[in-house]
Amino acid sequence: MKFSTRRAGGLAVATMLVVLVGLVAAPTVASTATHVIELPKTIVFGVEGQEIDLGTFATPADLVGYRCAVSTSGNNNVSVHVGNDLLVTSADSVTLFGVEDAINKRTEAAGLLTLGDQITFTLVLGPDGIYSAEQRIEFDCQAPPTTTTTQPDDTSTTMPEVTTVPGETTTTGPPESDTTLPTTTLPEEPEDTTTTTGPEVGAETTTTASEPVGTLPFTGAPGSDQMAVLALLAIATGSGLVVSTRRSSETVESDRAD
Repeated sequence: MKFSTRRAGGLAVATMLVVLVGLVAAPTVASTATHVIELPKTIVFGVEGQEIDLGTFATPADLVGYRCAVSTSGNNNVSVHVGNDLLVTSADSVTLFGVEDAINKRTEAAGLLTLGDQITFTLVLGPDGIYSAEQRIEFDCQAPPTTTTTQPDDTSTTMPEVTTVPGETTTTGPPESDTTLPTTTLPEEPEDTTTTTGPEVGAETTTTASEPVGTLPFTGAPGSDQMAVLALLAIATGSGLVVSTRRSSETVESDRAD
């Protein structure tokens, strides 16, 4: 009996685990909904291109924001009016083209309609300017995808610490960049080997007379040679005086004779 109870409890736990795993592993299915609006039979006469308001309807609150495929099934009996279009407008708009191009035609709009708070239907008349039908418009809708917004990481900028001393102004500039300029070696200038020395201003200038060329300086005590030279000079001088005296006497005598 105890064995059976334990076995039953084990089976119950296993069943619960299977159910939980199935719920977790099951793919998430987007929410879908169908909405139908019926436009009553309406007969319109006008001109080509004229726009006729066929009515505005409130959108169910739980469908606002849904994206819907729009189609219509027309009931026009046997009346065919080619070119009548139905414009459906909500948060944006789509067009059902040629809703009376054939008897009881089904028409699908290209693209999806985003539902706002209201839905408006506008008839655009074709070439014959006549519309005579009723429409059943279906909206096959799907909930918009959930948008997850990720906040950016907090970016902190740490400024360098600046110590301010009273009376001093400290300016913190950009970090120094280690820039090494290339070394340029200029050619050495040639050394000036010419030296010009001018006369010293204010210095005493001594001029020494140069001795006559060819005359040897006198050296030694006066001897016999020197005495001979002196004697010759004396004789020459005496002779010169005698000649000069004689010429003077002759000049006087001549003057007297005249």
